[in-house]
Amino acid sequence: MTSNISADEVFEYTGEGQSIPKDVVSVRFHPDVIEVNDTTFFDCKDLEKVVLNEGLQRIGRFAFHNCTSLESISCPSTLIEIGYKAFEYCNRLKKVLLNNGLKEIWENAFDSCSALVTISLPSTVTYISNGVFQYCVNLREVKLHEGLQAIGDSAFACCIALVTVSLPSTVTHISDYSFQDCRNLREVFIHSERLQIERCSFTRCIRLSIFKYPSISNRLSKIIQTGHYPRVEAKIDEVRGTVERRGSDLFVSVATMAEVVIGVQQSLDQIIKLISYYEIKEATTLFELALWKSNLDQAEAANDINRDVNRIEVPGPVKDTILQYLS
Repeated sequence: MTSNISADEVFEYTGEGQSIPKDVVSVRFHPDVIEVNDTTFFDCKDLEKVVLNEGLQRIGRFAFHNCTSLESISCPSTLIEIGYKAFEYCNRLKKVLLNNGLKEIWENAFDSCSALVTISLPSTVTYISNGVFQYCVNLREVKLHEGLQAIGDSAFACCIALVTVSLPSTVTHISDYSFQDCRNLREVFIHSERLQIERCSFTRCIRLSIFKYPSISNRLSKIIQTGHYPRVEAKIDEVRGTVERRGSDLFVSVATMAEVVIGVQQSLDQIIKLISYYEIKEATTLFELALWKSNLDQAEAANDINRDVNRIEVPGPVKDTILQYLS
């Protein structure tokens, strides 16, 4: 439907059954709207501004598909779901604000939003669906938060401006082709200790050379810095297998990751087990020292200081049980 709506006139969207003029430029949502129905603003190529209302819960399938003049969208805190291909081909969409509370972003929701530069996914989004941001060719920064569990097929495929990706500790699975053809991607930071990466997850990422494990590396660094365990690095080297080490920094080359994905995780499991062993050993020593200091403080108050008498150790059987469990 075509109307003679003027460019500075604001159209109020009130919900289901309302006729939408194809030449609409600016839209304001009525406070009572809880859902944008499927295809509501489909192919409204003149639509430049949309103000969504607090209370809105769902944006339907193809709701803003091919709105090629739309430059920004700010989702309310009440929004729970963004539908299939809801903003696909919105090729001037530069800014998208997603708030905590959002739970589902369906397949290809922002596919081919070629002007999008940065995106921050709230912690309430646990799964990035297939193809959600594929062909977002100017997407340079992706902020993923703790709570995210998995990344679907081709989720960021052909995002050629991406340089680095940091995966939260809660991520356990990256599907095939998730980052395919991200040809400027150089580093991937993995904070998860249990991450399944499919063999084709990073296909044709021609500049990608390294996967880094900063969280595990930081744990190893703290153990080395104590100086209590001079052979810890040698022991790590004995079990690290396909994982490489430079000082306390642990990493895997792309060639290795592609060839032996399962072997990498097995090597990491051995490293984490060894690190955990030394962490518990160090914690037990600190606990003993704390008990000893507490007793000495009490003895000083009673003018009866005998350091050896007041020394307390975690009982041998308890310590042995803890360390044997981790060995």
